[in-house]
Amino acid sequence: MALVVAVAASLATAQTTSASPVDTGIELQVVDSTGAIVIGARVSLLDGTGKKSVKAKTDDYGKFRTSSLAPGSYVLNVKASGFQSFKKTVLVRQGEVSRLQVKLLVPGVVE
Repeated sequence: MALVVAVAASLATAQTTSASPVDTGIELQVVDSTGAIVIGARVSLLDGTGKKSVKAKTDDYGKFRTSSLAPGSYVLNVKASGFQSFKKTVLVRQGEVSRLQVKLLVPGVVE
């Protein structure tokens, strides 16, 4: 019985003293040319090998966030109905969150 209690106490200590993982990822907000948020834009990230790492939609605030990414370059694709597609390479560094504002344009509009 004493051995079980000692092992349980040791495990509890190890869990509470271990360091939490460092947040590494991408956070973005999608807006249109007037600055209005774009809800439900389709966001995808491709890693350096071209494999899809993340696929999601922007929330009610036009925002998207992902964490726990491996450091490296990712190709960010953003699409929404009625807008031109957006594509950009984003560098993700260990322990950092890359923050972006993506501006989607109406087809035929150049900025």
